[in-house]
Amino acid sequence: MTRILLLVELKGGNDGLNTVIPYADPRYRQLRPGIGVARERTIQLDERVGLHEKLAPLMDSWKANDLAIVQGPNGGLHHFAFWLDDWDDVRDAADILAYNGIQLDVGPTRHGITRGSTIYFFDPLGTRNEVFTGGYRPDPDFPTLTWTEDTSDPQHGVSLDARRRLEAAVDARGRPLEVVLLPSPGPLTTTAEEAAGVEAVAGTQPRRAGDRLAASYVNFYLANGRVVMPLLDQRRDEGAAAILSETFPEREVVGVPAREILLGGGNVHCITQQVPEA
Repeated sequence: MTRILLLVELKGGNDGLNTVIPYADPRYRQLRPGIGVARERTIQLDERVGLHEKLAPLMDSWKANDLAIVQGPNGGLHHFAFWLDDWDDVRDAADILAYNGIQLDVGPTRHGITRGSTIYFFDPLGTRNEVFTGGYRPDPDFPTLTWTEDTSDPQHGVSLDARRRLEAAVDARGRPLEVVLLPSPGPLTTTAEEAAGVEAVAGTQPRRAGDRLAASYVNFYLANGRVVMPLLDQRRDEGAAAILSETFPEREVVGVPAREILLGGGNVHCITQQVPEA
């Protein structure tokens, strides 16, 4: 059963300033010398605000990113948000808003935090609203791990140690982690032709014929609606794709040939990361 806490602030019904407490604001202490909550009695969320000590049971949800506290200007309402199914729906919403002369505040654009597609607008009563889709969404913790049953493979000992550590750990809610095992491709090694095609540069990792490559299906990338996985070993590609499909049932698994990327020492996930400006 999903339990949802809905907090509706009514004047006189709930004291918002003693719920989410701006303990670092000198005006709070100045204007509430008698009823203000002392800093040491708050559960600090950051360097500015904290929760009332009686709200300690909410901290598991806060740490698991299942609870968000949004403060608007002067403690007022920030905005209402509405989830849409996909980008096409957000685009249609933009057309409807424009057709009806509704003032847009921001967008269509990508959200600065979630990276989802979003539009902010003001309704005729002046209330700020948002329609959005995609972006990062909280999921149960199921770390993926490269795994091989071959005890003669050096990777076996490394993976076994990692598996034991993960299975002994818990998430922010105290729940055990569900470790997803992805088959180890290969072992794959550099061919003589591939090694000969690498121009050695001082200070870089050598590329020698017969060297084992750091091949792993864990080096996938999560996109909106898709999992982009490397195709590394025809004997195991299909099995790895099936496991990822089961792990991410709402996403389409797309495999891409990745041997050339692998020769550089990484794979799909690595090459999608930030590259610092030279």
